Amino acid sequence: MRRLLRWQETFKEAFLVNASGQETAKLTSQGNRFVSGSKLLSRKTRPEFSIPIRQGKAAIGEPFFSGDRLPYVFASCPTYGRRAVLVVRVTLENLWDL
Repeated sequence: MRRLLRWQETFKEAFLVNASGQETAKLTSQGNRFVSGSKLLSRKTRPEFSIPIRQGKAAIGEPFFSGDRLPYVFASCPTYGRRAVLVVRVTLENLWDL
């Protein structure tokens, strides 16, 4: 996940969700450092999990605003033969600046 966050600076967070909808790993980009997520959440009812796990295809969620008042979207895709879902929180800050 660290490589993924380094590869694309608009990816601010990445997490892996198992087939039951529980986050199993989370990494957040904070400037030049990466912080492991201490609070792993259940995402079993969230579209960023349910679409990839049920339909086996990538999903992009609706834009939302976070506590920092910047717009984000969740992008996700199934992995490991639909046994898990990889989700990234993507910032739209550059688009917002335009």
